[in-house]
Amino acid sequence: MNVVFLDGARLTDAKSVFDAFRASLPFPEPFANNLDALHDALTTLNLPVGVIAVNTEELKTALGRRAKGFWRLMNELQEEMREFYFTENPFDL
Repeated sequence: MNVVFLDGARLTDAKSVFDAFRASLPFPEPFANNLDALHDALTTLNLPVGVIAVNTEELKTALGRRAKGFWRLMNELQEEMREFYFTENPFDL
C-alpha cells in the first residue's frame, strides 16, 4: 500500500498538499498542481493508494478554494477505484 499522509498542521498551502502526493507516489513529470492532474495521476497509477488526512480544518484552510473539490475528488475516487482509500482524522476519539 502506498500511503499519502496529509497533516494540515504542516501543510501551509495547496502547493504543499500536491507536493505531499508527489513525494509519496510515482507521479509523472511534469505534474500540474491542480485537481484535474491529481485525478489523472491517481487513476493511472494502478497501485493501491491510501490517503490519510489529519488536522483537516487546517488542511481545508491550506487548500483554500480547492478544499471542497479536493474532498469531493477523494470521495469519488474511493467509490470508483477498487484500491483507493481515503480516511480523515482517524485518530480523533
